[in-house]
Amino acid sequence: MVRIRFRLPLAVAALVWVVVPLAASVSFDVDSRPVYEAETHRFTSYADILEPAVGAVGLVRAESVRRGEASDNELFDELFRRFHDNDGDNDGDNDGENDSNGNSEETEPPRPEGDDNRGRPIPHGIGSGVLISSDGLMLTNNHVISSARGRLADTVRVTLEELGDFEARVIGRDRRTDIALLKLEGENFPHLRMADSDLLRIGDIVFAVGNPLGLGQTSTMGIVSATGRTDLGLLGAGSFEDFIQTDAAINRGNSGGALVDAAGRLIGINTAIFSRSGGNIGIGFAVPINMARQIARELLDHGEVRRGFLGVSIRNLDTALRGDPAGVSGVVVERADTDLPAGEAGIRRGDIILAIDGHRVADVNELRFRIAGYRPGARVEVRYLRDGGEETATVELSSLDPPLSAAVSPRSLPGIELMPVGGEGDAGGDDSEGLRIVRVERDSPYAALLDEGAVILEVNDRKVSSQAEVAEALRPRASNTLRVRVNGDTGYVTLEPR
Repeated sequence: MVRIRFRLPLAVAALVWVVVPLAASVSFDVDSRPVYEAETHRFTSYADILEPAVGAVGLVRAESVRRGEASDNELFDELFRRFHDNDGDNDGDNDGENDSNGNSEETEPPRPEGDDNRGRPIPHGIGSGVLISSDGLMLTNNHVISSARGRLADTVRVTLEELGDFEARVIGRDRRTDIALLKLEGENFPHLRMADSDLLRIGDIVFAVGNPLGLGQTSTMGIVSATGRTDLGLLGAGSFEDFIQTDAAINRGNSGGALVDAAGRLIGINTAIFSRSGGNIGIGFAVPINMARQIARELLDHGEVRRGFLGVSIRNLDTALRGDPAGVSGVVVERADTDLPAGEAGIRRGDIILAIDGHRVADVNELRFRIAGYRPGARVEVRYLRDGGEETATVELSSLDPPLSAAVSPRSLPGIELMPVGGEGDAGGDDSEGLRIVRVERDSPYAALLDEGAVILEVNDRKVSSQAEVAEALRPRASNTLRVRVNGDTGYVTLEPR
């Protein structure tokens, strides 16, 4: 017999001696039971949990009477074509459920030749709504009951799966959050209990309930993908976005429907999707019910949402560009006119706002939301940093909306609402000057020339940054030339006297 001997180097032998005891001492925490036997809730069906939503969520249809002019559908078709012609390959298109113009979700049916449908109701919106009280209060989206130009529908009808058809009365609507409140006549309506949406966590199971594509009552399941989604630009300039993101399937027609948690409670109002095709790709957004409930209360009590206005142009701290103090959290005041609340209270350009009524503000969005939560006339304590030292000022807030509305006069732009770029109500774009167009009324004489989101930089070669400067620069009963920036491109628009 031949014997072969192997001699391991001393270093290798030592390595073996060390590794073997270490491997033997390691243990892993392993649960070898199948998931249905694990220590967790066992569900084979969510039918009982979702049953209340079946009766509380309805189909919402909006109709308007054609008045011998381009229909809302024709106007939207043109806007839709222009949007896609310039869309390119940018990600994050919102060409599915909603856009900043509040698009229709149903197209006008074909008309016989020679029949223009004048004086007849035509559908221009279809979506969903969710009952929140036994006496028939229903939440939905503003864009479901509004035309492409934001005009309220003439008739809103609701179909409930178990109770039939109802004509709904519009209590009020809020463009800035895309929430509307309807009222159905009757009593003992099925409705959903609300949860506290501030307690949502990523990974919570959720269900989207609505009427996608007009097919009828549909429920889809997913999870909370994210919370606090802001600056998405889904609702247009001057809006307040604080969305719940979910991968529960949301499609056209789900707008205004319910986002429900695993306990069957209402946690959000489905509002928008990101999609290049118009169909669901797992990125949907809902308005948190805490925000929607606050809006509903304001609409119910006042018919409109009243928001406080601080009166400043602001930006986030940027230590790299401006040498702002390290370790400071807040927002920088770019402008504080002395005839507006903050300026009247002594706040100046360059001040760094740290807190509102003791609540720290880390960025522009947080300050906007904080101030918008107060009503006009409220007095708030603003803590700010100036020249390295902290100071406080008591500011009496005015109303957010009046400063944004152009005065209707021969020297203004009728039907056009403007706001200073960078102001606390401005949520769009990277512009640093001019006035942003936040709304174009359908009956404005300049509706075909000026688009929402565009920024007016100059009027007749004069730079403008306020309503007063626009009015002063416009020439009455004469042509006016506006220098305008749209999607990063700058050009000129000539407005003829109307």
